[in-house]
Amino acid sequence: MSLANEYRPETLKELFGNATMKSSLISKLTLPPKKRPHSYMLIGQKGCGKTTVARIIASMLDCCDAEFYEIDASDESGGVAACRELKRTINYQPMSGEVRVWFIDECHKLTKPAQEALLKMLEEPPEHAYFILATTDPQKLLGTFKDRCTTYEMKPLDDEEMMALLDGIIESEEKEVPQDVLESIITSANGMPRQAIKTLERVIDLPKKKMLEASEQIMETEAQTIDLCRVLLQKKPTWKDVTKILSVLQAEPESVRYAVLGYCNSILLKGDNPRAYAVMCCFTENYYSTGRGGLTMSCYDAVNGGT
Repeated sequence: MSLANEYRPETLKELFGNATMKSSLISKLTLPPKKRPHSYMLIGQKGCGKTTVARIIASMLDCCDAEFYEIDASDESGGVAACRELKRTINYQPMSGEVRVWFIDECHKLTKPAQEALLKMLEEPPEHAYFILATTDPQKLLGTFKDRCTTYEMKPLDDEEMMALLDGIIESEEKEVPQDVLESIITSANGMPRQAIKTLERVIDLPKKKMLEASEQIMETEAQTIDLCRVLLQKKPTWKDVTKILSVLQAEPESVRYAVLGYCNSILLKGDNPRAYAVMCCFTENYYSTGRGGLTMSCYDAVNGGT
């Protein structure tokens, strides 16, 4: 199990930072069922813990796993199909427990018709139905969502909170990580706990002399690889944009290939995407014999042969 999953908070008490938000949530969620809100909105950057908090809210509502539904609004249909299904099933009584909870991630990517349909369900939901919306860009939502939801902004962790988080994990794992390495991880993570924990996991078992170099390289390489994936998936990527990234990308070619395949795979699983499939087809062969030249060839094929 990854450190991020192993140390994922299961209660608000275990959650680092955002003290005001936690206090307000507790006050709302401990109200009698007829008085507590049925719709919640979580606003914050990617990796700040919105999904974790959504699961905690569901737990505090006594929602069992079987009645917790996750909807990714960034799918190919803009969430239209999911909202149709939600509308069809919202009045069904829970099979287990007394509540059903729908978590709608990236809700700002819902199409306007999907947003309007969701708003109608938020207006007068059944007694057993609760909604948790998460977004990194609330400005793209219809203004009336703010009136229908109890809204919480999740702020990045400050350096002190992040240090406490990492120190706790290191102590539990019975490891030692130099202070300068931790400071590097914290600086690079920009307050996002998930990113910090992922980087810590990749350096925690290295010799101390290698930790700092590795942590800095990991953060830079991951950012460059993601940039490459995004460029390749554009409708009309340019070779000039790709070469800018390839010329500075220091990652091992085979790890880049896996990253591109994984990125495209996650796109395809959200809905039909011919461009993602075309890019994947260019990265099927390994680079054990061709090295960086093979990576360059795959990228060139993706730019000039993708549809």
